Amino acid sequence: EVLMALCDLYLLHGRGGNLMQAANGALSLYRSLQDKRGEGRSLHFVAAACGLQRRVPEALKNSLAARGIFQQMQARRLEAAELQAIAQWHQLLNDFKQMLRHAEEAAALLRQLSGVAEGEASSAHLQAEAAAMAQVVEAHMQLGDL
Repeated sequence: EVLMALCDLYLLHGRGGNLMQAANGALSLYRSLQDKRGEGRSLHFVAAACGLQRRVPEALKNSLAARGIFQQMQARRLEAAELQAIAQWHQLLNDFKQMLRHAEEAAALLRQLSGVAEGEASSAHLQAEAAAMAQVVEAHMQLGDL
């Protein structure tokens, strides 16, 4: 978890080179431990580092790999977050059809999760759902649907 906290810190401060180094270190460690959750989270940070370095196709590739791991693990909250990241990479690549597809999938998954949770959805969950819906609206606007 220390490596993940370090990655969070580098991401917060926009330090792509440091983030890439820490994320790749974490990725190697988690792969050697066969820790799929850690591997997926590390791939998410590798993608973020690529994004900070304006290497968007590489960011997309790593986010897709992270999503695959989260999907396989049935870690649905992590999968939804990664779908939002994938939508963002598609937006930066001006691929608004794919942006829409992944944003809608994230929003649907988040809605599904809020229906499963007991009691009221958390503030963070509602914010994530609102962010996914904002991506859906943005994609529709870019596609000229609105």
